Amino acid sequence: MKTNNSPFNLAIELSVITRAQGGDLTAHEEFFKIFAKPIYNLALRLCNQKELAEDALQNTFLKVINGIGSFQCQAPFGMWLRKVAINECLMLLRKNKQLPNFISFENTDEFNNVIEFDLKEKSNDCEIHHYQVRSTLEKTLAQLPTQTRIVLLLKEVEGYSHQEIAELMGKSESYSKSLLSRAFKRLRECFAMSDMNTIEEINNPDQEGL
Repeated sequence: MKTNNSPFNLAIELSVITRAQGGDLTAHEEFFKIFAKPIYNLALRLCNQKELAEDALQNTFLKVINGIGSFQCQAPFGMWLRKVAINECLMLLRKNKQLPNFISFENTDEFNNVIEFDLKEKSNDCEIHHYQVRSTLEKTLAQLPTQTRIVLLLKEVEGYSHQEIAELMGKSESYSKSLLSRAFKRLRECFAMSDMNTIEEINNPDQEGL
């Protein structure tokens, strides 16, 4: 799993983890200050609803308070926390019937909510183009069917393997690969009228992902 650039890949002192495992709530407050924003941003993209993202954030830290004793320091604490957050997102989506246990590949339902951006003055054409590309990408992600969006984000943003995604979602690896292929197809369609050469990942997706 690729983790180098992840906001969850931060070194946490063992003493802080030990304090948290001993019930020290000030240690948990430190975790919240460090990871609340990354968890919320991840939850917002996965759930596509602010209310669910807020619930996922709250539930994640409640789970950490009650379950940190199971953390054995075999992986970075932030990565363990990220998995807890993703599981909470999936549980909330299933509870709200947005992530059924079985999927029909003919399902074309899409969310209407989009991630809105605050348009800011840009200093040059390059920055404007970068903003437009990012804005289009974020809006497209927000409009993808729930399962497709989750697979794309976990694979291409969070660096999960198809096997890991399959385990998280209770599906097969072929399920993950099929949805990733559909996601790239949708992204290519949305960028058909823009300069696709600026988005190498969309133009030339990793063959393993197909």
